[in-house]
Amino acid sequence: MREPAGPRTTDVTCRSRVPASADLVGRDPELSTLDEVVTDLASGRGRSVWIDGEPGVGKTALLTELSGRVGRCAIALFTARAAEAADIFPLRVLLDALRVGPGSTDPDRAAIAERLWGRDGDDSPGTGNAVTAAAELLTVLVDRLCAAGPVMIVVDDMQWADETTLAVWGRLDEATRQLPLLLVAAARPVPRREEVDRLRRAVTAGGGAYLPLDPLADTDVHRLVERLAQARPGPGLRALVRQAGGNPLYVRELVDALVRGSRVRRAEDGALDLDDADAAAPRSLAAAIGARLSFLSEPAMRVLRAATVLGAGFRLEHLALLVERSPLALVDVIEEALAAGVLTDADPDLAFRHALIRHALYESMPAAMRNALHRQAAQRLAEAGEPAELVVTQLQASPGPVSGWVVDWLLRAAPSVTTRAAGLAAELLRRVMAQVGDDDPRRSVLGMHLVDALFHLGDYEAVDAAVVPLLREATDVEVIGRMTWCHVVVLRALGRPVEALDLAVAALAADRLDARWRARVRAIQAVTLAGLGRFDEALTVARAAEADGERVPDRIAVAWALFAWSLATGISLGDSAGSLAEAERGLAILGDDPATVELHLLFQGLRVTALYNLNRTEEGARALGRALTLAERAGTPLRLAWLRVQAAEINFLMGRWDDALPELDAAAELLHRGAVVRGMLFGVGALIAANRGDDELIARYLAAAAAEPPTPDAAGMTDYVHAAQALVEERDGRPERALDRWLSLLDPDSTRCFPRLTPERCVFSATAVRIAVEVGRDEVARAAASACVAQAEERGDLVSLAAAEHCRGLVDQDPTRLLAAAAGFATVHQIHDQATALEDAASVLGRAGRLAEARAALEEALDRYADLDARWNSRRAEARLRDIGVRRGRRGTRRRRPVTGWEALTPTEVTVCRLVAAGRSNPEIATELYTSRNTVQTHVSHILAKLGCRSRTEIVALHRERGLPAGARRDRAPADPQQR
Repeated sequence: MREPAGPRTTDVTCRSRVPASADLVGRDPELSTLDEVVTDLASGRGRSVWIDGEPGVGKTALLTELSGRVGRCAIALFTARAAEAADIFPLRVLLDALRVGPGSTDPDRAAIAERLWGRDGDDSPGTGNAVTAAAELLTVLVDRLCAAGPVMIVVDDMQWADETTLAVWGRLDEATRQLPLLLVAAARPVPRREEVDRLRRAVTAGGGAYLPLDPLADTDVHRLVERLAQARPGPGLRALVRQAGGNPLYVRELVDALVRGSRVRRAEDGALDLDDADAAAPRSLAAAIGARLSFLSEPAMRVLRAATVLGAGFRLEHLALLVERSPLALVDVIEEALAAGVLTDADPDLAFRHALIRHALYESMPAAMRNALHRQAAQRLAEAGEPAELVVTQLQASPGPVSGWVVDWLLRAAPSVTTRAAGLAAELLRRVMAQVGDDDPRRSVLGMHLVDALFHLGDYEAVDAAVVPLLREATDVEVIGRMTWCHVVVLRALGRPVEALDLAVAALAADRLDARWRARVRAIQAVTLAGLGRFDEALTVARAAEADGERVPDRIAVAWALFAWSLATGISLGDSAGSLAEAERGLAILGDDPATVELHLLFQGLRVTALYNLNRTEEGARALGRALTLAERAGTPLRLAWLRVQAAEINFLMGRWDDALPELDAAAELLHRGAVVRGMLFGVGALIAANRGDDELIARYLAAAAAEPPTPDAAGMTDYVHAAQALVEERDGRPERALDRWLSLLDPDSTRCFPRLTPERCVFSATAVRIAVEVGRDEVARAAASACVAQAEERGDLVSLAAAEHCRGLVDQDPTRLLAAAAGFATVHQIHDQATALEDAASVLGRAGRLAEARAALEEALDRYADLDARWNSRRAEARLRDIGVRRGRRGTRRRRPVTGWEALTPTEVTVCRLVAAGRSNPEIATELYTSRNTVQTHVSHILAKLGCRSRTEIVALHRERGLPAGARRDRAPADPQQR
């Protein structure tokens, strides 16, 4: 099938009902349902369909009929069948369906192929997970195909699909709510797999059609026999086929066997009946298929049995390799099998006509013969230089010890197998290592590949367990260096930075590392020191590592050293300009090397932070959008989660709280327990919930934060958790306890020195100062304000300077300073902080008797709180000012945003809606809005729900009905809600 190209219009024939083919009977209700969903698809509404049924009941025939009908429409059709053996490799069936392979030339498909097959099997840590990347790129491909017109993807035998395929199918099923996408899956009820059952339940719960295929009724069986035999069945034949239990394949095989064996005759009345009244039906469907095979010659049976080890579909060249004959010598056998209906021509492959035929032939061989054939196939394919996937498939099908050639082959092939299927690689490596002696030098290299495979799987606990004995036994300097590095990285990821630092120090002292790995380990030592808050040491070690890396030379070591320097400079010195300069140096050194994508993303995160701290918000937004897109498509879940949390924090600070929450939800799905950034995730969510007065949500976030294991927090990842806890104490009428919460964060040693005030801690200091003034602890208020002012003067960033004005205004009860603070926060788009400064200014003005000015400040503060839906803040502000005689003006309370209808859309959702109306795909919208494709998909889902639409087509129609302009070339939501 050709790839669809360009926009397509819907063919009206999609709306007509066409008769079923002669081979399909008794499925009119199912065909009617399928016709309806195809009609919906043609009008732009997507959906999912799940077809269930036992083997031979007609699932494939129904899919074939559906595909034929869709072929008459302007719908892009993609089909494939999962196979029990082939689908041990992730995404195999979806890659087949969407026509993605090593030779793909279409840019979107070529990008997927490059990730899976085109990097010479680079399995080193830092490259990202190729399968995760490919899964994201496949969803991007489908998104773009849907932008060109309706798309239908059909997968048969879904019960064999791998877990990654099932996960992607689930994501695509969610996308059917907003894309012109029809998904059709067919599966057997056995073998029973919980993940398949879970997907089926999710599809049906989301509104998908569930079509269980029951056995045919007797009347339908008689119709089927009449079509097959070109004559109505007589009483004897009707009685015999009743034993097939309504299974269409069983009926077909039974009738075919009777006709081939000349065991039926035509009666005088034209009916077809049994020649022998005592004829018996085969006892089962398997027996009926066996009857078909009995017509084959013995040479054909021998070749076909061998072919079964190659799978449900196979290349003639591979069969020739296995049986050690030329393709030409197999022509007679293949023609006989085609004529007998055992094989079909599936150009360029051959395929068994039904999986049960292959199964019958396969099971007719003793297990020892099957295993021997699998081992022979593996060796022949390896010797011929065929792809590692084919070789591994054969090795996996043959349990027990492997032949000697496998060890050397796996040493070469392990990187490519790890890239394609890290789980399979780990399993095979363990199996081979069990046969390799401890004194075999190949063992440590195999162990290194095993650790790499486990790292790609994200199984860091397993890496920790595997790498310790490997390092103890290894003598190869590459193995020692790479595994030391990997172990330090893994211990940091597991939230054990002190152990990571000890390991790095010990490795550097042991003198087992060559110059390249010494430089790299010293650089990661510097990063670890920065993470522990030992910034002076981090800066010293980073410069030493940079010098070591330049001497080797090794750009990876130099780049990691620059990362450590940038990190420490930004946190400890507050030097955002210096941090940005080092980050950009590091990015320039790395270039576009895909092997360094993890480090590239780390630098991008630092760069985004520095740009926002320097108030270069437009550049920061662009950098963040590019980083999110890269992380999604590079297969780096941990880096993607960090960036999502960073995006949530930025959205929170800049007053886009409704945009922050989806990022938090998405990040939570990617982070393992103990990841330090989870503290920020739960804290930002809890702070939004607390300011909005959402008790249930804040309890959930704070409980999740409390369940996290304690880890060093030099980077302030739990600051927002402390802030939310303090806010809850204040909300519940316990200001003294709220102040104690703030002081435990800002002045942990109770020295009144308030050390290490970052810009955000300076902002927090203003709240601590306000409460201290309210409860009469003036010395605390003055100490906190003085520390904030000193830090702001040293740093010079706009946020800290605005916070310093806020603190001084509270201590001095100076409304001019408080209003200046509000203006300063407005300059950097920190809307909530602007509102709190205005609220405090209103309070001071009111106490001074300047009621008109107080009312104006209160009105503006409440407007800002309303923009954020910060309901608790609004109640607090009105209560504080009411006590001193200041109330809102005539405008009264601003109406809350409704939950449905056009007015329910957030500013970002309005912008997304305009771009949808302009025909943009989700990836295109993500590019325009500097965000991720998944975030855009979430926004579209919210738009559909709020507007009561069922598809993007309906969004476009509603948009036009309102007479609104479609999105222009560039139409971003304003950074500041005041600019709406």
